[in-house]
This record gives sequence, structure tokens and C-alpha cells, in this order.
Amino acid sequence: MQLSDGSLTQCGHRVLALGLVVLIVGSMFASVAAAQSAIGFRNAEVSATTVTVGENVTVSAEAVNVGDSRGGYSFEFERDRVRFEKIRVTIPANTDRRVSTNISFDEPGTYRITVNGNQAGRITVQPARARVTSETESQRRIDVRANGVSPTGPTGFDIPSSNRTFALQNWSTTTGKLRFSSISRSTPTAL
Repeated sequence: MQLSDGSLTQCGHRVLALGLVVLIVGSMFASVAAAQSAIGFRNAEVSATTVTVGENVTVSAEAVNVGDSRGGYSFEFERDRVRFEKIRVTIPANTDRRVSTNISFDEPGTYRITVNGNQAGRITVQPARARVTSETESQRRIDVRANGVSPTGPTGFDIPSSNRTFALQNWSTTTGKLRFSSISRSTPTAL
């Protein structure tokens, strides 16, 4: 059987049409494949590195989507390799998203905080602490913090040393309760 010039032309048009269809469908899949999210992680941090028992610390991290379409991302917050929070977010194309959560500690110690395996910080938790906030020739003001201390047992404070004597003039507390009872002492003590 012999092909005529007309049938060769018709066959060529069919091959060309089929090639165009394959090219169009391929480009559609390529554009869909190119329109993907590309999310990266950055900037894990803690709001404080020294706190007292019961005091909140904010842990935050950021992810950025440099892709052409929105995508999902999970943040896993860990304290000493134990997860305490997981947050899943959707990040639109070409934007970033910052997430944060709070954590507090029941026991004194030093804790390593990570987000998705990246270190956010080390937090030292103290039962109580004191620091000098202002000092003149006749007066020194000390800020004392003691969250989560026992209401029935004694609490020790590491007060900065000095060669002066002092007396406790004012003891005030901040609580979440309507009433607070305390024992007031005003005994001079040498440091």
C-alpha cells in the first residue's frame, strides 16, 4: 500500500496536533508544579533567660513562605526534648508568620527550649531573686520576686551584699486573689 501526498499531510497535521496537545497539557502540569509553597524556619527566641518559679516565658518563632502558593507549617515547642506545644499555621505565598506560646516552670533549674529542633534559649528558673533597682547615700531599693513559693514555709532571697544595715520598711505583694495575709517584720539585719 502506497501513501499519497494528501495522506502524508493529513498524518503530519495529526502528529502536530497531538504534539501541541501534549505541550499544552505538559505546561499546565508544569505551572501547577511550579506553584508550590517553599517554607523555611527562622528566629526562635525566648522572652527571658532568668525567671522565678511560676513566672511565664514567651517562646516565639517565625517561618517564611517564599513560594507561589500558600502552605501549611507546624511549629513544635519543646522543653528539654519534651514537646509542650504544637501549633499548625497556614502561611500565604510570599509572607511570613510569627507564632508564640507561653510556658512556666514548677521547679527551679535550667531548661533548654527548642522550636522544631532549633534552640530558642536556655532558661534559668530560680525559686526567688532580688536585685537593686536604685541606690542613694541613705537608701537602697531592692526588687524582690518570688512566684510559686510556699505560703506556709520560709522563702530565702539572695539579696546583694552591702556593708550597711537595713530594715524592711515596706512589703507589698501582687496576687490574683482578693485578700492576702502576711507577716510583717521590721528587724534590722546586717548584710
